[in-house]
Amino acid sequence: MGERKEFEYYVITGAMLLLVLMGVLQILFRFVLNFSLSWTEELSRYLFILMVYTGASLALKRKKHVRVELIDIYVKSKIKRYIFIFNDIVMIWLLLLVGYAGLKISMTTYEMEQLSPALGLPMYLVYGIIPLTFLFGACRAFQVLIAEIKGGKE
Repeated sequence: MGERKEFEYYVITGAMLLLVLMGVLQILFRFVLNFSLSWTEELSRYLFILMVYTGASLALKRKKHVRVELIDIYVKSKIKRYIFIFNDIVMIWLLLLVGYAGLKISMTTYEMEQLSPALGLPMYLVYGIIPLTFLFGACRAFQVLIAEIKGGKE
């Protein structure tokens, strides 16, 4: 049986499949039917934003973010562990802070009843990607923190 995939994996895969499908539809409509779909570019942009931030959450879980490895090389293991724990706590705090700021922006666009130009989609849903994915990221960083506190590598 295969490896169990995280929730983010399915969100990213679904968004990528939709992006490919929209690309094929756009080519079909433009070159075969001589008609251009105006909404595909806008939806592609929103799906790409969703994929990027969801991917960041997944990278946190898998410890695949780009990082400087000087601590790994030059710091002894017991001190290194405390540095990583501190780093995880700061990461959670920053993710929650940005997520909260994104929530405030999303709520403001909800009150303004702003709609996207091509799809007519309420923009608070688009801006809602930020608090949602940053909350996912904070949860994933918390999982990494717990694993670090337990002393394991997950």
